[in-house]
Amino acid sequence: MMKKCFLLAIPLLAWVACSRNQISDIPGSSSLSLVARTEPPADSRTLVEDGTHVYWEPGDAIKVFSGGQSGKFVTDLTASSSTATFTGTLGTAAWSEGKELWAVYPFSETAAFDGQSITTTLPSEQTAREGSFGKDMNLAIAHSTTSTLQFLNVGGGVRFSLSGDGIRQVVLEGMDGEILAGKVRVGIQKGIPTVLDVTEGKTSITVTPPEGETFQKDAWYYLVAIPGSLEKGFTLHFLKGDNYGSRVFDKSVAVKRGIYGTLTHADKGAVYTTVSDNIIHFKDDLVKSILVTYFDTDGDGEMSYREAAVVRSFLVDKTETRAAEEKVSIFAGTGITSFDELVYFTGLTRIEENVFTGCTELESVTIPENVVAIGDNAFDSCTSLESITLTSETPPEIGTDAFANTGECPILVPEGAEEDYATAWSEYEDRIQGFTPVGSSEPGGNEGIGYDEY
Repeated sequence: MMKKCFLLAIPLLAWVACSRNQISDIPGSSSLSLVARTEPPADSRTLVEDGTHVYWEPGDAIKVFSGGQSGKFVTDLTASSSTATFTGTLGTAAWSEGKELWAVYPFSETAAFDGQSITTTLPSEQTAREGSFGKDMNLAIAHSTTSTLQFLNVGGGVRFSLSGDGIRQVVLEGMDGEILAGKVRVGIQKGIPTVLDVTEGKTSITVTPPEGETFQKDAWYYLVAIPGSLEKGFTLHFLKGDNYGSRVFDKSVAVKRGIYGTLTHADKGAVYTTVSDNIIHFKDDLVKSILVTYFDTDGDGEMSYREAAVVRSFLVDKTETRAAEEKVSIFAGTGITSFDELVYFTGLTRIEENVFTGCTELESVTIPENVVAIGDNAFDSCTSLESITLTSETPPEIGTDAFANTGECPILVPEGAEEDYATAWSEYEDRIQGFTPVGSSEPGGNEGIGYDEY
């Protein structure tokens, strides 16, 4: 199966290199031999070598369609190669030059052909393989009227490396619920494979090493996704032992067919927390209920760390259940009492104005280091606050009356940052106290993301 690496601007679509132009008819049999060839530049199909080329591998199989018949064709390769011969049968149909052939890689019993397009699955669960795609992960199709099949890759994706040891799962998720995988119907328009529609769509792609293994530090891995735009960016989630971490990339990117953008040390700066079941356990059931109403994307009645990490705003439209840029707060005026779990919302960079206004029963809140701005009246009239904790050593930008009418409750900041906070937040200077953060980590940056290479 195809091997490859992620976010480099490398054409992914591998046309199977072909050196023969005729079908081999086996006497007394309906068996056919077809040759698959690569698409220029020579970036073939299944196995990535030297970081740039993809090759067919022994055991690769394709499904071929013609005249209402279909069949499984298997390569006779004994070593990886840019050219492969596939042999199989098309049921009872006889095939001759000039008749249409369609084919899809990898072979799937459920793959179907409607005369103009192929329906098959680009998987959301992908097996990691060092230096390449997981086997049978890189979807490609071909259309021909000869015995030569030129395969074109359908997806694009990411090539990534990791800086840490022991990571056993990597998950890619768009910031706005974009479909990244699923059952796809693919046709060829103007010579290019095009995803015409998607059913059973998946909003995340999970890459996992073979059972019992972990990702190797500094090695390259590939992730394949449906082409499309991630307007608000994306989040990468990491599972490392019993620790869950995430890193947000908040710049719009496009996943383009045949191109893999590069993420060097994709886990750099990821904020980790110890988890047992990937579910956030809230002290306040009302906080949980409100968040589940708007952000429980898998419908399980819980908020997972992954679901929390992609939340960008607590302002929502009255008629929608997705975060909006400027609507109404889901918390203002409610009877919530505690929201220290705010630290798990690692994709949140701003607490907008009036978000917690009038939460008169709120007693404690912890503001994570990813928050760089707190808006006007954000906590105005939270009269029961007993403590406000900030984990960032750099004071967030603060709006007018952000903590107005909150009494004299202490504002706890990392030890050593008291003076910076007192200068930046002079209105609350007398309330600032230092504390020693436990298990703090530096927020992630966007170095080496390779946005321009999509």
